[in-house]
Amino acid sequence: MKIRVVLIAVQLIGWFLVQTCWGQGFPNVPQTPGTLLTPLLEHMQGRTAIIAWHNGWLYTSPESPDSLPGSDIQARRWNLADLENIQIDILGTSPQQVNAHGSLKVGDTLIFGSNGQWGQNWGFRAVSPGVNERGPVTAPNGVGVRGGLFYPWFVD
Repeated sequence: MKIRVVLIAVQLIGWFLVQTCWGQGFPNVPQTPGTLLTPLLEHMQGRTAIIAWHNGWLYTSPESPDSLPGSDIQARRWNLADLENIQIDILGTSPQQVNAHGSLKVGDTLIFGSNGQWGQNWGFRAVSPGVNERGPVTAPNGVGVRGGLFYPWFVD
């Protein structure tokens, strides 16, 4: 009986380590120490306040109060699968929710803001590996602009 429990524990620990070490989808490619992986990209995005990894994409969202004048304040998503040819999609004006510094994950959906905020829906549901579908946020209260969270945890 004790051997069975130990074997199950070892299997679970091994599975966890595999998921932790290799589950994020970043290729382990040898690099020269001290060199940039890519040239400076989207330097006028603004002060990046949110970085979220979701289903093979990196999502970024700047906040406007402390961004440099002339920053475009656009939320973006980045496909880093090929560092020689990074794909960047502009998602729209940053919703700046949760005091401009937070995002939420509910099930298979990354939530960057409320429905209709800045004329956009801010839910990104993973529908298959590497494919995220943009759509309405299905949570009851959405995410507040610069402060509101889901009931009963409000930050207003």
